[in-house]
Amino acid sequence: DRQRVVFPDRRQDPVAYLSTFYSHPEWLVVRWLQRYGSEKTEELLAFDNRAADLCLRVNRLRVERDALLTALRGEGCECEASPLVPWAVRVHSLPRGPGQLEAFARGWCYVQDEGAMLVAPALSPRPGEVVYDLAAGVGGKTTHLAELMGNCGTVRAIESQPARLEQLRVACARLGVTIVEALAADVREGLPPGWQAGDGAVLDAPCSGLGVLRRRADLRWKRREQDIPQLSSLQRELLSAAAGMVRPGGVLVYSTCTLEPEENEEAVRWLLETDRRFRLEDLREPLGFFPFQDQDEGAAAAGFVTLFPPRYGTDGMFIARMRRVGA
Repeated sequence: DRQRVVFPDRRQDPVAYLSTFYSHPEWLVVRWLQRYGSEKTEELLAFDNRAADLCLRVNRLRVERDALLTALRGEGCECEASPLVPWAVRVHSLPRGPGQLEAFARGWCYVQDEGAMLVAPALSPRPGEVVYDLAAGVGGKTTHLAELMGNCGTVRAIESQPARLEQLRVACARLGVTIVEALAADVREGLPPGWQAGDGAVLDAPCSGLGVLRRRADLRWKRREQDIPQLSSLQRELLSAAAGMVRPGGVLVYSTCTLEPEENEEAVRWLLETDRRFRLEDLREPLGFFPFQDQDEGAAAAGFVTLFPPRYGTDGMFIARMRRVGA
């Protein structure tokens, strides 16, 4: 006889129901219910199960957005200008993989979510400065920093995995970025000989990734609740090291692609309590182009904000801006 499968009753066991219906682990459903309540939690669970549009960041070293849109449409792409970010394009359909597009080969664009496109502008780097991209990965934020600086100055990218740095170098060559100095190292070991504290630094820290589950459906089952305090400990170590890489008067931007407070607000508060040289700074000025909704306006003014994915249609991102005010 076939065993009968009984679907959980929503009224009797809402956690089991939401976990089963939206295919998320129960421990995560519990966390989000406690933080967001049932309506917002269900919005988030449903959002995670929807396919994400491809987003492209315009490489303004080579082209403007209108020209990129024209080129993409000429290659058969269905796309539109992003209503959130002035250098972003949303692609709804394309005839082949993004890497096979002529616009991509020409270095006119970089694949990146709109939420991630806010991190480099939050630093507000200027031409001629020396800035650091710590935990640089494959170069999304590194190349964006260089673009914002007009390819003038120095971007020092530190990444612990050499294979990722090779991808970063390929991206720089394709985009025409020439001001990046890349180093395979552990940020916690401090600055290498000859490298001085910079005018600014971005730390996009390793995290639980719970803000990008629509792109990483497998991650929801690989991640464990006990991973969060372990990652929080690592993030604090990285933040402490990053603080020493910013000169007096410089800016430190901390970001993650998770929604969990232990990895976000609590990590920032820990740094501010242990290193009195830093103060939070209003995010609305460097991110004045972004249409923060009322519930996020105050947080952005206070210096850190979390993008709730269903609210903006972006990945879940946390961004904090801190200025070093003491020697």
